[in-house]
Amino acid sequence: MSIEWVNQAIDDLRAWGRARGVEVDADEVRLLCDYASDYLDVNAPGDFTPAAFDELLLSIYPRKVITPPESAPQTVAAARTLVDYLQDTGGASAAVAGEMRDRIDDIEPRMSDALADESNFGMAKSLFSSIGPESLEQSIAIPSGELPDLGEAPCDCPGCSPLPGVRLVPPEDLLEALERVPLWTAVQGGGGAREQSYEELVGELRRHLDDAESADDAESDGAGGSGDDGESSDDGGSGDDAGEVALGRWARVVAYLVDHDTRGAVTGSAELDEELYDLFDMLYRLRTGVPVSVIGDYLQEVVDDGDVDVPGTLERLAWCGLIERAPGPPGFLPPRGPGAGGTRPGDGGAGPGGRGLAPVAGRIGAAPHTGPGPQRGFAGRRDSGAPSAPHGGTAGGTAGHGGTAGGAAGHGGTAGGTAGHGGTAGGTAGLTPLAVWALREHYLALGVDAPEAPDLAEADATGLVEGLLDGLPTEVAEDDIARWLSRRTPGEAAAQLLAAASGAPAVARGIAVTIVDHLGAEAEPEVRAVLDDTELRPHAIHWLASRGLPAPSLTQDELLWVSVDMLALAMPAAEEDPDIFAENMAASGPPAHLIEEMWRVDHPDVVDVLELLGRSIPDGTVAKAARKAAFKARSRAIR
Repeated sequence: MSIEWVNQAIDDLRAWGRARGVEVDADEVRLLCDYASDYLDVNAPGDFTPAAFDELLLSIYPRKVITPPESAPQTVAAARTLVDYLQDTGGASAAVAGEMRDRIDDIEPRMSDALADESNFGMAKSLFSSIGPESLEQSIAIPSGELPDLGEAPCDCPGCSPLPGVRLVPPEDLLEALERVPLWTAVQGGGGAREQSYEELVGELRRHLDDAESADDAESDGAGGSGDDGESSDDGGSGDDAGEVALGRWARVVAYLVDHDTRGAVTGSAELDEELYDLFDMLYRLRTGVPVSVIGDYLQEVVDDGDVDVPGTLERLAWCGLIERAPGPPGFLPPRGPGAGGTRPGDGGAGPGGRGLAPVAGRIGAAPHTGPGPQRGFAGRRDSGAPSAPHGGTAGGTAGHGGTAGGAAGHGGTAGGTAGHGGTAGGTAGLTPLAVWALREHYLALGVDAPEAPDLAEADATGLVEGLLDGLPTEVAEDDIARWLSRRTPGEAAAQLLAAASGAPAVARGIAVTIVDHLGAEAEPEVRAVLDDTELRPHAIHWLASRGLPAPSLTQDELLWVSVDMLALAMPAAEEDPDIFAENMAASGPPAHLIEEMWRVDHPDVVDVLELLGRSIPDGTVAKAARKAAFKARSRAIR
């Protein structure tokens, strides 16, 4: 899928709606566009045809989206809005738009029945709807770079809110970037046309650095640093020493900007300057780009008087070397750390065998979602439509309502950003590598544990999976996975990952199999070799069958086992948000007869899965069957 055109279309659609006073369900329209792009070869708004709506609403939605039949009017209304937008903007002629409306009128009374008809469901949706469609393709949820509600500042207590590990770029790259920072040039004694508007800030920083360095010299002299020991006390010397001095000064600059009363000298607003520490701390924790609209909403909330010039504020922070912007959706800032500068996730990098790698990180839970708080998993489920938090959709074509395939929808479902307060432009913004490095130095100086994230491309298969379980933003995970795979043939990668998956917990196994699922048919011998492994056999069968390779059929026992395995992957998400899990189960959960037989499955998580179903399923009869099955499973384990 080319997410760029979808992002642009949604931005334009929102602007169109505002200009005409039309209420736009942008999340629903985004899902229509996502699926049209994925499955119908729609690469621009003008590619929509009347027949496309037949496929979308009567075929793709019933197969892919877990949503109750009564939601059909919402989707139909969004389709009509899309047609109005296409006609008004020239994406469809009046005649074609009329044909589209006629087709949608014909679809409307049939869509609810299509959503309710289980014969329309794909196998994964019918069996594993609690964690979303295409579950056999491993839409795995792991901790990740989640987008919090930026209106809530994190707890200042390090023990309550530990910092995540971050990727640091090499010192030589930091120094090269530092030379391009206008603020740094001005503080060092250079200048430019823009320095005039930052004169007060530059003067403050020069005085601060002079005072700090004078204090350092006095401390050094007091400790006997007169030069008699043969060591020079000035800042000259080797290039390495000069680089360390420069980075040390830069760390002091950033610490001053976030911790001192700069009275508006940084952003142009004293109120915003006071919020810099909280804003930067949240961006540091996210470790990825955030929709500009999210930042705009946050800044607007913290200013009591008047609108915020969000583009102007971000421009000033960029001039200071603290913020960088990108035109793409969340997570599309340049990769960090070793290997940076390779293929961006959004560019659909390829791994061994030529299979795309862009879906992998999204599928293991790095894409944001809509909903009131952090949620994990549930690819393809319909969210509640509340303001955003992470993990609603998944890359690779299994995104649910409010999520985006191949990328991440941010606050309010605005992947790629939307116009916001003060004329906010689209795209994303995040901390520069220089800001990340300096903030980490500041945290360390405060005595806060600020770990550095390891490069997972250097790890073995077990280390790769464990590192992904610790949580990474989408673009970092994608980069690590792509580089890890690039160092191995498809067969080697499959053999190592499957060995790591054998005997592992369900979530770790799911992550390993997810990565294997993106290898080409060259890995067939290694995948076929695990058909004798009870835990991996169902996944191997699916892998082979999905590539048109000879594969045995799943037995009833294997079908039961893999259904428990898939539900086990949903347990962390279900425990975190039981209401959403219950909603998904009500929409399209495993049937009672399947649940009744699950107690026989020799799976380590079977009791926990059945107890979860017993607590969560709204249908009292089915919930009772789950509790009864859990009792049988416990009794069987005791015997």
